[in-house]
Amino acid sequence: MLAGRASGLLAYMAVNLGRFHHADAYATESFALAQEAGDAGLMAWVRGTQSFASYYRRDYQQSVALARDGLTYAGNGPQAVRLRVNGEARAVAFLHGRQREAEHAVAEAYKLTERLEAPAGISPCISLGIYSTGRVVANAITVFQTLGQPQRVVGLVDEIEATVQTSDSAWSRSLVHLDHAATLLQRPCADVEQAMHVALGAIAASAESPITSVLQRGKAIATATEQFLHLPAVQEYHEQLRLLTATGRSRRS
Repeated sequence: MLAGRASGLLAYMAVNLGRFHHADAYATESFALAQEAGDAGLMAWVRGTQSFASYYRRDYQQSVALARDGLTYAGNGPQAVRLRVNGEARAVAFLHGRQREAEHAVAEAYKLTERLEAPAGISPCISLGIYSTGRVVANAITVFQTLGQPQRVVGLVDEIEATVQTSDSAWSRSLVHLDHAATLLQRPCADVEQAMHVALGAIAASAESPITSVLQRGKAIATATEQFLHLPAVQEYHEQLRLLTATGRSRRS
């Protein structure tokens, strides 16, 4: 089963590098090997990775479909946590009129982490094991930011901040803080200066090895701040993001 797991991990890494065709090939291979071995847990994990890839391709319908198919293999086991909050909830949040579905998926993920006694802290994003409680919260932040619920986002950021700061995952720090920055821009009286301060810290946290998810969220903030380009803080953010994007391209070439 080592070959199936290796292919699955390569699929996940390919998504982070933005190499989606490679991710498709590795995931297909991993799922076939898992199916041959009767490893339902790995089959569920691969579906989660395929859902993850579709999410960053902005194919949210497909992302939801893959996550829900993964749940047929995961049941209420450890992989269901990731499928619910990283796959189903985040993608459904982008689909018009389906807010309640997204909130339900988050609630189900929370129930599972409690029932399965998920570990504290922030588990490695590439782990084949259960999502930790901190990683569930980080994904919930993304869901509520997408749904435009700033109060819930800020509350969860406050809850997880100490955990994020002590985490070994620079990518997690970047993603949580980019969601926070985006939320600051969503408020009726947007705090642009504070948002740029948070966003600059976010992209700096993983500047040595930028991944697809960080770059996409960073670009979304750049788009949201184009009307404020007369502000020095916004100009600085756009320039730092340009440099980060160039670094990302060089890593993929």
